Amino acid sequence: VASIYRLLNPTINALLRSPLHGILSWRVMTVRYTGRKSGQLYATPVSYFRDGDRVVCFTNGRWRHNFREPRSVRLQIAGASLQGTALASPATLPANVATMSRYFAAVRADAKFYGVGFDEQGAPDQQAGERAAVGMTMIAIRLQPR
Repeated sequence: VASIYRLLNPTINALLRSPLHGILSWRVMTVRYTGRKSGQLYATPVSYFRDGDRVVCFTNGRWRHNFREPRSVRLQIAGASLQGTALASPATLPANVATMSRYFAAVRADAKFYGVGFDEQGAPDQQAGERAAVGMTMIAIRLQPR
């Protein structure tokens, strides 16, 4: 799986920086950061959700460990380069489960990926959302004012 990402990530990152970014940038952003141990620069494409004055994403990837403490990041999002501070927390925290539910409502394709269905009113299934949060991390990025 890691080798697939080594091939796909540079292509997705290039697309997000191009004039064709609109194909993906409505739901995929690039998070650029410096590794906490290696000092190496990374660019990780990930699905996102704007939640008030922050941008959030959910992951179970190893890259999440870089954000145990607040860290500076640069985002390539919807054709713009933005600065922010990222911090990881367990997706199972009640406030994070609620955010994940709003994320699934906004990015329905990801809900399907996580096995989360919707009720008759179009709301994500709460119990399925709680199960989806297990083992996941929410990374919240507070954007710096422009």
